[in-house]
Amino acid sequence: MTTTEGWEFTQKVIKVGFNRDVRKYFRDIKSDSRRDNGRAVLRNSLLIKDNDSALQVLNKQMYFYLGLKDNRQAIATIPEQWARRVGSNRPQLVIIYRPKLKGSIKTGNYLLHLPHYLGKRNPPLPEYKKGNWQGLLTLKDNSKLIVNGFSPQETEKTVNSLSRFINSEYLPGNFKIGQVKNSPYLEIEVKPHRADYYSQGQGQIEPDWRCYYD
Repeated sequence: MTTTEGWEFTQKVIKVGFNRDVRKYFRDIKSDSRRDNGRAVLRNSLLIKDNDSALQVLNKQMYFYLGLKDNRQAIATIPEQWARRVGSNRPQLVIIYRPKLKGSIKTGNYLLHLPHYLGKRNPPLPEYKKGNWQGLLTLKDNSKLIVNGFSPQETEKTVNSLSRFINSEYLPGNFKIGQVKNSPYLEIEVKPHRADYYSQGQGQIEPDWRCYYD
C-alpha cells in the first residue's frame, strides 16, 4: 500500500518535477546514460536517482536552480554615498551589469548607481559598451551618475538613456566627459543583470525591491 508519509514518497514527487526541468535544460542530450562529454556527464549527474538521500537531492536542486538555471549568485549591492554627506539617504537604483555575450571571459560585475530614481520596477535599462570615456552627470544636490563608455558618443548616449529615470527636480545638472588615463577599463559589451532599489539610500541595508534581467 502506497503511503504519502516518509522520505520515499516525498523523493518521488520531487524527482518527477526536478528531472523534467533538468532534461528540458539539457534538451540537446536525449540519453540518460551518455558520458561522452562534460555536458552529458553534468546532466546525468544532476538527475535524481531512486537511492539518493535527502541531502543529495537538496544539493542537486541548489546547484541546478541557483548555479545553472537562474544564474542568480549572491551579489551584494551598497547604496552610494556622494561627496556631500547631508542627503546621503537619497533614493537610488543600483544596477549590476555583466558581459553581454555568453561564454565571454568572466570579468566580474559592474555596478552603476542611478541617483533619485523615479521609474517603475523592472525598467528598460540600456545595454552599452564599456570603455575608457567617463561621463559624469552631477545633479543639483551633488549626487552623480557615472558611466564609463567605449567612446564619447556611446557614453553620452548611455547617460541620456539612464537620466530619463531621474527625478526631473534634480536635472538638468552638469555633464562632463573625458578620457580615463592609462585605459584601465576593459572594452566589452555589457547588459543589465540585476537592479536593486533603495528608497532611503544608505538609510537601509536591504533594497525595497530587486529585479532580474537574465
